[in-house]
Amino acid sequence: VSADLVVIDCPPSLGLLTINALFAADRVVVVAEPAAWSSDGVDQILRNVARFAERRGGRPEVAGIVVNRLGRTRDGAYWASQLAEAHPGLVRSTVVRLRAAIAEAAARSLPVNALTRPGAAEAAEELDALYRELFGVPEPATAGAPPGSHGADSSLHAAYDLGYAVRP
Repeated sequence: VSADLVVIDCPPSLGLLTINALFAADRVVVVAEPAAWSSDGVDQILRNVARFAERRGGRPEVAGIVVNRLGRTRDGAYWASQLAEAHPGLVRSTVVRLRAAIAEAAARSLPVNALTRPGAAEAAEELDALYRELFGVPEPATAGAPPGSHGADSSLHAAYDLGYAVRP
């Protein structure tokens, strides 16, 4: 199989699947919820990635930390800021907010941009922005169009087809 991008979604543990994924990866994106225990987990996974990179000539590199499921609470904002403070330059500016549309898309095994419920278009836009930020993809030619409307040749649809947008 030939591909420019392969996304391997792993559980938040250091089991065999995650270890094999780290050995296969060139880059790692750490996804973290803005909470105390998640913050501790980020420190642990970064240490483990560094250990793998030492043995593999610098691979995988950390592509960034993504704050996921950010709610509209002071607590969420506090822990997101703590992550950014603890890991300067690694926490990405694009966050994925807590939205029922993402959970519904995952439960229905659908890309989030296939849903018509409130919040789905906004969730798709956040995920598109995150994809562009992580992989240096320019804004699509349809920039300025209503949220969720992408051109038929949008490279972002490939990410959705891989399941990128349906994991909470």
